[in-house]
Amino acid sequence: MNFKKANVIVITLFVTILVWIMWLITTKYVMNLLKVSSENHKYYKAYYIAYGGLELELLKWKNHWYGFEDTVLSGSNTVSKNFTGVNYYFSSKILSNSNYITNTYKTLLDTSINCSDSKNWIKLATWDGLMVPLFYDKNTQEATISWINYDTTDISNTVLYYSWYIVTSYNRKIELQWTTNDVMWAWKKFSKIWNWNVNINSELGSLALDVNTFPFLVIWWVEKSSICLENFPNKLVTPHTYISSEWNYMDRKVTVKVVKENKWAQFSIYWMY
Repeated sequence: MNFKKANVIVITLFVTILVWIMWLITTKYVMNLLKVSSENHKYYKAYYIAYGGLELELLKWKNHWYGFEDTVLSGSNTVSKNFTGVNYYFSSKILSNSNYITNTYKTLLDTSINCSDSKNWIKLATWDGLMVPLFYDKNTQEATISWINYDTTDISNTVLYYSWYIVTSYNRKIELQWTTNDVMWAWKKFSKIWNWNVNINSELGSLALDVNTFPFLVIWWVEKSSICLENFPNKLVTPHTYISSEWNYMDRKVTVKVVKENKWAQFSIYWMY
């Protein structure tokens, strides 16, 4: 009889331990689910708000022109009017200008990427051309999505690095009595060896830029060539725009970004005299 009681006690103890282990495993599983759910909630909340900031900057970029840059931070009116709370940080930005014009947008973020390495040079085929804006959107009214106010770029220190044979010119729109669509050209040929460089301002003459004429630096290639532009300490409008938006919610940080190609005028020349 005592033997049977002992068996019952052992079985009861075993079942109790088994149930306790199952409860412990289930509780840990549920706690992990809750933690994952909480982390997902924080992530998606941060992601969608960051994405909203990206969409806002994309809208601004779409309604502005060459060289437009913008920054929106937590303390700005745009953020404070739409979000409340103390445990967050918001930042979005548009970068379009750099001391160097290369084949990569990374010059907007890293000044060590420059014309010293020919791998960073822009490559174009024979007779292809490029028009570099010598004016930029000043973005004088931060709160306004669509506001355009231009200024000219200081190119007194602009250096053009190039290979083989190229032709450069400076053009601007002028209003003549019989037309408002004519273009004035002033062009000069450069014929140098690989890795040569030339100061644009001294070669083309002192350029009195007028923002109302929307000036461009026109470069085209007689032979397959590569170029790189340097304008230190001032900045040039680059062919890339880097747009990013970041939102920190509690301990979760999400950054979304996009790189846009600026619609620079490109052309091919099949005949020249």
